[in-house]
Amino acid sequence: MPRRPERMSISIEEAYPVTLKISRTSKGSYKWEVEVRAASPAEAVERVQQLDEWCRERFGAVTQKVGDMALSEHPEPMNPLPEPAFPIEHGGQALGKVILGHEETTIKIDPSCKVRLEDPAISSFLIKKAIQPLCERLRAKWRPVEEDGFLREIIIDKPLSGDDAVSLIKSARWAITKAFSRPLSKKPGEEKNG
Repeated sequence: MPRRPERMSISIEEAYPVTLKISRTSKGSYKWEVEVRAASPAEAVERVQQLDEWCRERFGAVTQKVGDMALSEHPEPMNPLPEPAFPIEHGGQALGKVILGHEETTIKIDPSCKVRLEDPAISSFLIKKAIQPLCERLRAKWRPVEEDGFLREIIIDKPLSGDDAVSLIKSARWAITKAFSRPLSKKPGEEKNG
């Protein structure tokens, strides 16, 4: 018998694991402060290094000034900050993640996680109670991506933040964990073995 999913929670701190404060000095140079919340010291150091490198690329050595504007050594477009991803796990197994992208939000399901769009936890709860009302309120569109009869992604065409992001992460974690913990049902139209 499948285990009942544990209660899951997400805090605002988890939704905003990084704080980056950038200041411009009176001489036109920049300084920054990075605060990171992470599960381990190694993860924290890695995130700080990524952000520091990004800041150095964008605000690092100044080669010349044009009026009040400082031009950096790197005139090419800067690399965007990494998109935050929030894992969906059950019993230590990775089931997927919610990616809060710069232009869209994606619920990405791991290929080893076999869940169907028709599962009530997905269709009746995640989509009807969480995604559709959210998209109606934000005037966003969403679409599922299926592969071989299994749900692989749900893409919302707008980026989410704050309470909207927290709510979607909690709903996705619950629904995918619930659908994964059930016996896999046959897709409508498939023949039963026997």
